[in-house]
Amino acid sequence: MTNQLFLKLDQYFTSGMTPFQMRNFVINDFITAYRKLRQLVVEIKARVENKISIMFEIEELQIKIDRLNKIKPSDIFQSRLEDVERRRYEWQLRQKQTLITQIDFELTTFANVLNTLVEEQGGLDTLLTNLQSDEFHEKEESQYWIEKMASSAYSDFINYGTISKGVIDTIKLLPQESQHIVIEKALEKQYNTIAELNVYKDRLLVSKD
Repeated sequence: MTNQLFLKLDQYFTSGMTPFQMRNFVINDFITAYRKLRQLVVEIKARVENKISIMFEIEELQIKIDRLNKIKPSDIFQSRLEDVERRRYEWQLRQKQTLITQIDFELTTFANVLNTLVEEQGGLDTLLTNLQSDEFHEKEESQYWIEKMASSAYSDFINYGTISKGVIDTIKLLPQESQHIVIEKALEKQYNTIAELNVYKDRLLVSKD
């Protein structure tokens, strides 16, 4: 019964990431569009390279299976050992093919997000033109670290009411003007969060009356 239940459920789950996880916790974690694009390229490249490697392994396994199918065993024990070896290779082959299916699924998900982001950046031609500019990369990197440090400072404000030494030390590595922007953004985020929480509290109290 347990095995039958497992086999019925197993087809709906994989050890890979879900589309929701890929979109929200792999890509959106990088805050700015520029860094999201960068991470998408990294994720896609890693999967393409992994897929190529697995495809070579699949070819090798198929050759091993074909070779065993042509070998004439010398005795019954040799025949049994070769049968075990063949079934092992066939099992490994199915596992590799399943991995390819999962990789293709993840590649499709990342590709869809990539296409959307490229369009949001004005299309491929505009994006490629921007990417050829060192100033564009410098500006986008600066914006990313401002947003990231602002988010860290904001978290400290919410948790401790001040900014921790580690976050302050990191913020100080930014240019002076960027430091001011980080603090302003963090304070604004804190103010907005407190205001939103108060609204939710008021709604909850009204709903309970």
